[in-house]
Amino acid sequence: MGGRRGGSKHTGRNCRDIIQETKLQYAMELLDNSELSIYHIAEECGYSSPSHFFRVFREKYGITPNEYRVNKV
Repeated sequence: MGGRRGGSKHTGRNCRDIIQETKLQYAMELLDNSELSIYHIAEECGYSSPSHFFRVFREKYGITPNEYRVNKV
């Protein structure tokens, strides 16, 4: 049964990476197009804690969500 491979055979990424990328893209969309607080954006994107969201965002993009919003990178 081929449905249990998690997509890495075709994309080179595992399921966790794909989900993380999707969550971060949604967060960037909310940062660009809403006035929601960053804490609410973290919650809306499925992060269990704002500090985890901040850490993951900074690791991926090199800036905090607030810096992204202010600078509209």
